Amino acid sequence: MPKDREQILEELTPSSDFMFSYILSDKSMSPSILSLVNATRANMNEDPFSDIIDVTSQARLFGKTPVSKYSVLDIVATAQDGTLVDIEMQVRKDDYMEKRLEYYSARLVSKLGSGEDYHKLPGTCMIVIEGLKTDSNSDGRFHHAYDLRSKTPPHEPMPNGWIDIHRLSLTTFLENEKSIFDPNNKLHWWLGYLSGGHKNSEFVKEAGNMDSGILKFAEKYNYSLSDPETFEIYEFIKQGEMEHKSAVYSAEKAGRYDVFRSMYLDKMPQHVIDMAAKSAKVSKEELEQIRKSIQTTKTSPAMPPM
Repeated sequence: MPKDREQILEELTPSSDFMFSYILSDKSMSPSILSLVNATRANMNEDPFSDIIDVTSQARLFGKTPVSKYSVLDIVATAQDGTLVDIEMQVRKDDYMEKRLEYYSARLVSKLGSGEDYHKLPGTCMIVIEGLKTDSNSDGRFHHAYDLRSKTPPHEPMPNGWIDIHRLSLTTFLENEKSIFDPNNKLHWWLGYLSGGHKNSEFVKEAGNMDSGILKFAEKYNYSLSDPETFEIYEFIKQGEMEHKSAVYSAEKAGRYDVFRSMYLDKMPQHVIDMAAKSAKVSKEELEQIRKSIQTTKTSPAMPPM
């Protein structure tokens, strides 16, 4: 049943995967991207970037071979010094986020051609905004940052190139907002807006006065909600996701059918088949259907010769 407009509006929050990427999807939103990135870096006393010179939405990372892993990044921007900035909105739970960020970072910089010098490798700055509390937030902090540093004091970052990773938890920030909110901290305004402040016109006004990048983001968000094209694109993408999931499920189901059909034809012991079925989460009803289909095939009359 198609969703009505009110249902879709509830899903299209500024921190939804679709809306976040949709708003920051072109170079005209560079001021907002620069604002969010610099606010994040400033919260860890890191130097700001002076400009964002390029923006790519839904950047696709293809491997060098047909079987290499394929990845899609939400927003990839290029800073004035060549640093590649990846911003990810992750509202669903991901138990392997650290590994994914490590992989994304490596893929971002693996663009050297044959014979090119390593000094051309760009730095990377990765920011992932998570909607759920994760293990990394067990200490109550909403912001964790990582880079490559020397293990010996004074633990300085690697020279001539670096990896800078930031994890921000909207849930943890929201839980502690009243006690930690600093009106002079731009990141607090950003996270406050993304975690529900967008519904409060006074908050949005104050946030916009504090940071023009937030104001620009809020203006495009409000405009997008009034633009019919936003809903058309969203429903088109959701329909594509549903069709993809259905295709994957059908393929997996067909694959399971072939596996267990072969096991029956090879006359494997039933307890072995049952153990395999339990592991593959195949129900007894599905097994029985497969077994009966084999019996039906064996008892069916032979096709007359052509």
